[in-house]
Amino acid sequence: MNKLNKKNIRLSLTQQLVAIVLAFVVIFLAFFFSYLNNSINEFVRIEMDNFLSSSQTSIIEAYEINNNGKFLHNLKEEDELSHKIWDRFGEYQTETFRYLPPIVRRQISIERHLLITQAKTHTLFQTSESVDGYVVEMNYDAMNDVTYVSVVSKMFSQNLRSRLLSSLVNGVLIIVVLLFTAMFLWVSSIIRSLGIIQDYVNKITKEEDSDLEINRQDELGEVAKALVYMNQELKKQEKVKEELIQNISHDLKTPIATIKSYGESIKDGIYPYDTLEKSVDVIIEHAYRLEQKVHSLLLFNRMDYLISNKSNEEINLKDIVDKTIMSIMPINANVEIINETEDAFFVGEEESWRVVCENILDNALRYAQTYIKVELSEDHLRISNDGTHLSEKVRDTMFKPYEKGTDGGYGMGLSIVLKVVSAYGYTIDAVNTNDGVAIEIHKKDIG
Repeated sequence: MNKLNKKNIRLSLTQQLVAIVLAFVVIFLAFFFSYLNNSINEFVRIEMDNFLSSSQTSIIEAYEINNNGKFLHNLKEEDELSHKIWDRFGEYQTETFRYLPPIVRRQISIERHLLITQAKTHTLFQTSESVDGYVVEMNYDAMNDVTYVSVVSKMFSQNLRSRLLSSLVNGVLIIVVLLFTAMFLWVSSIIRSLGIIQDYVNKITKEEDSDLEINRQDELGEVAKALVYMNQELKKQEKVKEELIQNISHDLKTPIATIKSYGESIKDGIYPYDTLEKSVDVIIEHAYRLEQKVHSLLLFNRMDYLISNKSNEEINLKDIVDKTIMSIMPINANVEIINETEDAFFVGEEESWRVVCENILDNALRYAQTYIKVELSEDHLRISNDGTHLSEKVRDTMFKPYEKGTDGGYGMGLSIVLKVVSAYGYTIDAVNTNDGVAIEIHKKDIG
């Protein structure tokens, strides 16, 4: 059931894009109705008051210019706006004022009477709270005994509000469409690039020749470059591996053939190398060579098992280094081994670190002229020698599997070292020194 649910909720990038846009619209609408709606209502109210006040100011100025209100009879105003003037000579009103409901006109007359009797000069009121009501502004000029009345229908505010909402919604729709289009084009380019990458991966999985060309300067471009580099490295390693297998097959064939022919000769009473003892020594020597080659191959694969069962326990690497030095000292008496080690605890399993020390020291012993120096401190191991400097090409490939040096073994030793130290959280590097080469192991910097 859980697998089914997980399958059902998987969304493509396009579906995710649509979901993001819909979420944006929903959030905007929620924001609009909770906040903008009240703001729009307040804005409409202020605009209507300003509109009414501005209209009445224009009427007052026109009256003062004409010294009467007869101009109102021919004044063309919007249907929602009406005006009326009372002075000592009579009453003047716009045509729209005549069509106001009788109850509204009576209410205006009452308010005018109250304004005059209470010696006020201005009032602003609503005829009712309903949407079909009116807002009335009234000014009284006591010196000239003139009353100015301007009336606007609440339908004006409704129409203004509708226009504002329509403009706002249209603006939002345009923004959403533009945003959706931009994001759709962006996601489409990502999907197209991912499709090209997927085709490339499928082809290289089937070992078919394929080119990956993605002209992007973002993370997808970096992934594409990394895949191409990975494919090139895999091909290169595969080629090296094939060559190594051919070399190993050839190397294994020689000692096996020698052991077989010497064994058959001895069985027939013939000693190919002068005496029985010398002939048996040849068999033992070739058997030892054979054992070393097989041991390297088995050890490389065995490291995977040892590393997969790693724990967080710490071991004192000084003990392992000291034992390894003691075991290799008799191999070449002409090379001095300088031991400058102190107690240092490294994370990992003893057998794995023993292999690391043996392989590095064995490699150093192969190239050293007069000395090998071993330095050990907390989270740092350095093994140097006075051998030939490393070229850039050798430095780049020496830790890769199946890469043999000029005087190397079978291309496994240092790749095993890299595998172990990386698994336990350390880094390894080979550097040229003033008089030779040094291999250094450090604890990875987590910060």
